[in-house]
Amino acid sequence: MGIMNENVTIVDRGREARVTRYREKRRTRLFSKKIRYEVRKLNAEKRPRMKGRFVKRTNFVTTTTPNYPLVK
Repeated sequence: MGIMNENVTIVDRGREARVTRYREKRRTRLFSKKIRYEVRKLNAEKRPRMKGRFVKRTNFVTTTTPNYPLVK
């Protein structure tokens, strides 16, 4: 029985350390977006969007011009 109690306390200390680390990370969490690379932001602002989503340039051009011939 004494050996089992030692194993349980070792496991409990490990769990306690993990829970403490989790709570600390949760407490210091940042919810605002942080831009790490200014170049990525600039490239994203240049890319064409449709309804807030990025689209390919070929799709962007074809959606603005009709694909059918004009009827006179």
